[in-house]
Amino acid sequence: MFGAHRPASLKDGATLVNVGRGEPVDTDALAREVGSGRLRAALDVAALEPLPGAHPLWRQPEALITPHAGTFTDASAKDSATFLPRRSWR
Repeated sequence: MFGAHRPASLKDGATLVNVGRGEPVDTDALAREVGSGRLRAALDVAALEPLPGAHPLWRQPEALITPHAGTFTDASAKDSATFLPRRSWR
């Protein structure tokens, strides 16, 4: 649905939110756009599941990556509170 050229068509400063199943977004194309500083991303699904630890999206402050889970646990609120303040969302 969102192939390699589609993230490049989004407006500067846009945030792409990906919570769909399957491979709706080209993860490498998204990483290039986020890495350039042009886009932000919030995703819990990637073409590569799980997203490899060495993938560039993990190091990009404009990318929020959460585990793809269908439920919350007692640890969800604490983990979210710990994670979110470290992000530099504009």
